[in-house]
Amino acid sequence: MSFWLHLEGKSTVTTVEVNRHPISTTIKLARDDFKEELKLLPESSIIIAPAYFNPVYGFDYQMCLTGKVKMGEIPEKGMVREISEEIGLNLDYKKMSLKTYSKGKKTIYFSSIELTPDVFLEDKKFVSKEDLPDNHSQHLCCFLYFKEENLSKISQILINRNRIPSSDTAGEKIVCLPKFIVSTILEKWENNHIRKADKEGWCFFLR
Repeated sequence: MSFWLHLEGKSTVTTVEVNRHPISTTIKLARDDFKEELKLLPESSIIIAPAYFNPVYGFDYQMCLTGKVKMGEIPEKGMVREISEEIGLNLDYKKMSLKTYSKGKKTIYFSSIELTPDVFLEDKKFVSKEDLPDNHSQHLCCFLYFKEENLSKISQILINRNRIPSSDTAGEKIVCLPKFIVSTILEKWENNHIRKADKEGWCFFLR
């Protein structure tokens, strides 16, 4: 199994084997909900997610985009901020709908967004709230995806992406994961067919 990898500023993508780099556990808190949301996506979906620098393996990658709402920020704006910071695409928060999942004292706001030309903001850059502290009880989770049959329409948008300034290096690299690969990863994770990539358990490889 393989996926596409794009490095910001490059005009091409590369193909990477799934198990060459570790997979992040950032969705652990809402893994069951994540799995159910994944089922709702079209079978031809390609999910876009950020990769993070990893000193041992070069990078590790997520299965979706995640983050936290900032203090004083509404969740919809938090979602588009995270997308701008970590993916480099500017979306219209007014066209976004969120689902809410309660996990004890924490709330997870979930959204599935299909990339089509009408979801983009062409003329203005989202203003970052990076100077505000995170609200650690409000989490964000997003399936940002496009249909494989629309690849020709979306590829240049991804290649020309431009992240807003941020101290977060996430998104310098992004991955494009077919839905069946994410589903396979979840199934193996659920059945413990994985091995830890670090002693803290932040990332794993498939067995």
